[in-house]
Amino acid sequence: MIAVICRSSRQLVLSHSHRLLSTKLTSSADVVVCGGGIAGTSVAYHLAKRGKKVCIFERDTLYGRFKFTKCGRVYLASSISNEILLRRMYSRGVLYNDDVELIDCQSEMLARWPFLQTEDVQLALYSPEDLAVDPVALCQELARHAREAGAVFFENCEVREVLLGDERQVYAVDTDGGLIETPRFVDASGIWTGTVILKPLPHRHIQTAAYPCTYTYIHSSKLPTGVVSDFTPILLYLSFDYLVVFNDLDGNIMIRATGFKTLCAGFSEESVKPLARQGTAHGVWHHPEPEWDRFGSSLERLLYRCPMIGDIDHGDLICGMESYTPDKAPTIGESSQARGYYVLNGLNGQGLSLAGGLGELLSDWICDGMPQIDVASIDVARFLELHANSQYLMERVPEIADGVIFRKILRCYLWYFFFLTFRYFMVAPTIQQERCMTWMKKWVKKLGYNVHIQASLITALFKDVTGMYTALDVIGPSSRYLMSDITGISLSTTDFPTFRCQEINIGMATGIRAISVTHCGELGWVVYIPNEVAQNVYERIVEAGQEYSMLHAGYYTLRQLRIEKFYVYWGQDINATVTPVECGRSFRVDFKMDDYDALRRAFRVEFKKDFIGRSALEKQLERGISKRFVQLLVDKHDKDTDPWPQGGETLFRDGRPVGVTTSAAYGFTLGCQVCVLNLAQMKSSVKYSFYYFYFHLFQVCIAYVENKEFGVSMDFLNRGSYELDIAGKRFPVRVNLHSPSLPMISSEHPLHYRPTQ
Repeated sequence: MIAVICRSSRQLVLSHSHRLLSTKLTSSADVVVCGGGIAGTSVAYHLAKRGKKVCIFERDTLYGRFKFTKCGRVYLASSISNEILLRRMYSRGVLYNDDVELIDCQSEMLARWPFLQTEDVQLALYSPEDLAVDPVALCQELARHAREAGAVFFENCEVREVLLGDERQVYAVDTDGGLIETPRFVDASGIWTGTVILKPLPHRHIQTAAYPCTYTYIHSSKLPTGVVSDFTPILLYLSFDYLVVFNDLDGNIMIRATGFKTLCAGFSEESVKPLARQGTAHGVWHHPEPEWDRFGSSLERLLYRCPMIGDIDHGDLICGMESYTPDKAPTIGESSQARGYYVLNGLNGQGLSLAGGLGELLSDWICDGMPQIDVASIDVARFLELHANSQYLMERVPEIADGVIFRKILRCYLWYFFFLTFRYFMVAPTIQQERCMTWMKKWVKKLGYNVHIQASLITALFKDVTGMYTALDVIGPSSRYLMSDITGISLSTTDFPTFRCQEINIGMATGIRAISVTHCGELGWVVYIPNEVAQNVYERIVEAGQEYSMLHAGYYTLRQLRIEKFYVYWGQDINATVTPVECGRSFRVDFKMDDYDALRRAFRVEFKKDFIGRSALEKQLERGISKRFVQLLVDKHDKDTDPWPQGGETLFRDGRPVGVTTSAAYGFTLGCQVCVLNLAQMKSSVKYSFYYFYFHLFQVCIAYVENKEFGVSMDFLNRGSYELDIAGKRFPVRVNLHSPSLPMISSEHPLHYRPTQ
């Protein structure tokens, strides 16, 4: 909506003369939305556009005049790491906005923005199309459009309780104005999300993995200079020097100077703190008072970057609150704790940029039954109960608010479930734990299998046993010999073939499940050990491994080593929207369904010789695909002077963008005649590299190539000339559909190492 308005006017003010207030409570609604903020009004607007009868409850009042200014934004960097970060931003941004520019001349920076100190600034990125928007007034404008589409607003009316019926299904909402029947409830109440009472639940409310933190800024009069106006760009200064791992852009200070006011914000560890709950009531937040002592370090940096701030007569220090999640991504979707209860919160200070799209996404989710895009990284079901622990959140979210992200990865989770006399042991990523459980229950019921889905039976049929097992990976060319030594049985390719899962004993420990599977391309086993014997089994493995020079390796070691073997990673390279054909895994799909009889006996139902999505896959195999994952080998890359790929780089074919990298790593074993890189900058991985015999080393990436018009055929891939843009510099690359043959010392046949062929 904002983009449409921008084309018609550089600056626009929209006002209204009426209050969005309904005095008569309706008896029923398709959807009830709690919260009249930017998230709530966004989802209400999009639901109303889809023809839903929507009621929005806001315990306060909506007000404001919608105003925005296309003033632009300037990012300043004074360290090498952040200079490279700006060049990465530029290389991506220029594809969508030709007006984005980089400025590396300090004199030019000073000429454009004379109120700044620019002597130590190495690079500036200017994005002239960025907007300054009044967030409160934007809520009012969204509400106006929602009302015009048929939504009904109730101001100064609080939601008291959400009522649940059979199978914990939402059937009504109790408010200050009375009861309203509805099968769907959207909780978009910001930092108060999850505080509405649901009596049947163990905690009497929905548990969400989000927690409020403070942010602080100064509101003062205009700078004492005539060079600022409403169209003066927003300035963001990157002064700290730390390794940016996940492409997050978090700075120390921000200045917004207009013709009548100045806003100055600081982002430091001292100024960010989680809110403390007072009393025993859940979610009773008390607005904290601003503290000048906490803002002191930010104020010093503001005065250094813009000395003119010290000449302003007065300024008010304002403290606000914002909800943050443990992984700095919003939470959206239907809660597994109550059917029909949707959440949209945890926007991590990015409500203006995210709320519009998230509101549309959630409305499509509610109307169509499932989202149209992959939502694994933002789905509320990605979090476990432990992530909603208040003490954990109070210690975790300040790191997020301060801009430092440490990804919390739980390696995998396990299910033990059975149908009648058949038992299954299922392993999946932690991020899919709640989603997979919900998905399986949904389809067992939808397909009408011979299983009674009742609240009392589901626990018996599906059991999460993640906390009962410890998982260890034994990987390397000698892993078969090591596993044979500690188990006392033959693990040959005949006795224990790839992808076989069976119970084994190690020493006196029993009930151990071993799977012959690799996560990085080398021979390996994943061993699931009951917790009560895990310590003993681990010590036996370490003792026996001394003969084979075994070393310990971390999870991120496997994450890197798998890239040169072209092993795609769920959640980073592929997601629910990528098919096996597109990522080169169609050979893993059983189109013949040879186990039809076993399935029929297991579920006692007449299966069709089919599976969900089969016709779509067969159509792709027949007609071809428009997107394909490839492996890139980067040539002419200097390890000392060139920026390194990290994922997200644009791939060009004959000068035109055709795809984006999803993973990147340093290749330890692949040969290259163009450039030779030594291991000095990869010390953390060298200590785990005893598996390999080293030749030439270079950068390796996984990317996807897309051609919606003509498809991605072998001829299309082979006839193109490819370049990869890394932080504004282009490098020639070689494109592989399969991992090249790797020189390595291994006891296994080379065919074992062809995962994509």
